[in-house]
Amino acid sequence: MMANYKIADISFAAWGRKEIELAENEMPGLMTLRKKYGPTKPLMGVPKSLGVLVISFLHKIMPQLPLQIPDGKPLNMILDDGSELTRMVHEKYPELLKDIKGISEETTTGAYQLYKMFKEGKLKITAISVNDSVTKSKFDNLYGCRESLIDGIKRATDVHIAGKLAVVAGYGDVGKGCSAALRGIGARVVVTEIDPINALQAAVEGYKVTTMEEICAQADIFVTTTANRDIIMGKHFEQMKDDVIVCNIGHFDVEIDVNWLKQNAVSHVNIRPQVDRYTLKNGRRIIILAEGRLVNLGCATGHPSFVMSNSFTNQALAQIALWTDNASYPLGIHMLPKKLDEEVAAAHLEQLARSLSLLKVNSNPTYKKKMRQIYSFGYNSFLQTNPANNDDIISIPSDITEFTQCDDIIWANISSTFGVNNIEKKLIRWGFDDTKNKIIPPTHFFTQSITKCFGNDNGIQGYLDVNGNLLGHSRKTFELPAKCVDVAQMWTGNNVFAVTMDGKLWQFNLNNNEGPKKVILSDESGNLDPFFINVVCGESHCLALTRDGEVFSWGSGRFGQLGHGDLTNLLEKPTAIEFFQGLRVKKIACGGFHSAVITDSGDLYTFGWNHFGRLGISSDKYSEINCAEPSLIEFDGGNDVELNVLKVACGSAHTVAITDDYRLWSCGWGKYGQLGLGDELNNNYKFVQVDSTDFRNKQIVDCLCGRWNTFLILNK
Repeated sequence: MMANYKIADISFAAWGRKEIELAENEMPGLMTLRKKYGPTKPLMGVPKSLGVLVISFLHKIMPQLPLQIPDGKPLNMILDDGSELTRMVHEKYPELLKDIKGISEETTTGAYQLYKMFKEGKLKITAISVNDSVTKSKFDNLYGCRESLIDGIKRATDVHIAGKLAVVAGYGDVGKGCSAALRGIGARVVVTEIDPINALQAAVEGYKVTTMEEICAQADIFVTTTANRDIIMGKHFEQMKDDVIVCNIGHFDVEIDVNWLKQNAVSHVNIRPQVDRYTLKNGRRIIILAEGRLVNLGCATGHPSFVMSNSFTNQALAQIALWTDNASYPLGIHMLPKKLDEEVAAAHLEQLARSLSLLKVNSNPTYKKKMRQIYSFGYNSFLQTNPANNDDIISIPSDITEFTQCDDIIWANISSTFGVNNIEKKLIRWGFDDTKNKIIPPTHFFTQSITKCFGNDNGIQGYLDVNGNLLGHSRKTFELPAKCVDVAQMWTGNNVFAVTMDGKLWQFNLNNNEGPKKVILSDESGNLDPFFINVVCGESHCLALTRDGEVFSWGSGRFGQLGHGDLTNLLEKPTAIEFFQGLRVKKIACGGFHSAVITDSGDLYTFGWNHFGRLGISSDKYSEINCAEPSLIEFDGGNDVELNVLKVACGSAHTVAITDDYRLWSCGWGKYGQLGLGDELNNNYKFVQVDSTDFRNKQIVDCLCGRWNTFLILNK
């Protein structure tokens, strides 16, 4: 059996161990993670065949990638630097993609490549851009380069820098750090830029901003920081002074055209490792450091351990998040939450013997102005929509944030609503309480971090907490083979479906004591072992979404709500919807007798019963009451601008959607004001924008529907 590691020279092991021990004291973030996660080992404990395989490599051994993967073991995660491994797997080893749960990317260049791949539809795995974390980009890129650039130049050349003219190409975070370092040691610094904002920043910091063509004949030292190509080319070399120093700290070796020097220089002398001197036809000499690659790595030892601790702590957190909570990261490029960014910063602050002032918050509730607001409208006979309003119908969106003290809505049925206060970890309920048989105001139900509820028209049946535990109505834990990531219950009946962390779909019935049973898929589905991440239920049908963007449906299909092109009375086993083969779905929703899905390109499709216009497919198709084949819905943003859809939710007979301009649209049955269109309690057969003066200067970011009401989450 092949070893699952590759070591270039084992004789360096003892020396490496000493280096690690020396670095540990300078890496408080990683040591904090070791202490926090060491006992639980979140990246372990999975079946051996699914064990996390970490590949570390240098550019020169990347072609040996197949030798790095043990026989019979899948590649589960990618921890990348520059997206090189990500692109290699996508282009050369696509068969490995199906087992990979996620990518964490370290660098600006790599993040750019990921965004480009995603935009072109080529990225097949969800990713977290570690580079977008403040404690990475503002520390590694800025402060790390500020220290390591000078180290690299000094070790390579022993040159006196003070008084010399240095050119820094690019004034992003890396360029800012390099400019500050050179100025701090006494150099006269000039910046070149293509971005007007960065150029303005450099100018107000006191740097001269010009072009490479204007400055190349005058400078003594050149540093490229752009991660772009052809920054310094042959025409620049020919104008440079004798013995100028040229180096790169951007990313790839394409910023400096070293190949031009190799082809056009009359002589080349290697002075010392990573220091080359090229003599041009005009007699002037050019000193190239690290062959145009990263000078701080080629000529020195890179960034200080303390700075890299910030970056590597973010990398570790990203890997843990992708492995343990994959369902929360649909296909796309994500950032780590700000809270984790702050935890990384706090872990390093103590090392510098600095204390953090704590904000004293006024206990007066009116002082706690929330940046997140909840609006609601629709049927209100049980005060389940707006508990502060006694009207039976709320047809205009109204703010219920302060009265409910919630910052999210997680479940609503025909008569009651559940919300959460994430700061105080409270589950709050209002509307009709089936246990007390009376209407209650917003009431603290219990203190626990709950992410989702499940139930039916008869009331709440259980909860999913942040730790993946599935709790019954009496808070008894439902035993599942693995931690739960999603759960849903049919609106009528007692069938509950749950998705576990290992991608399996389970079913259990609340009326019997039998344990959960793994859901068996239809033989027609093709992919008989999909990795599920999401499940939703309607009146009597269900949809489930896989990590690969495939949609399965089952249950009653007599109105076409299963999307298989026919009016199947009952489909007992989940079956892949053939219509979406070749498309990648990222969101799913079920209504009473209809369904909706959003693809990764932002297209919304609806199917099922179009009674009252709940599918939004316009009146000219109204005769097609049962639409068994998904229909593409178009949203006109004006001026022929087509809008993409971010979120969708379905009620009993209405549908709401949020487009990428953060506006809300609704269609379907409007008798109880659930469309949010004011006194117009009519049915809409196509999506209409919901406009409110309260929505100005705010973004609608999420939506949830009860049977006959609608809830919105807004960011100020």
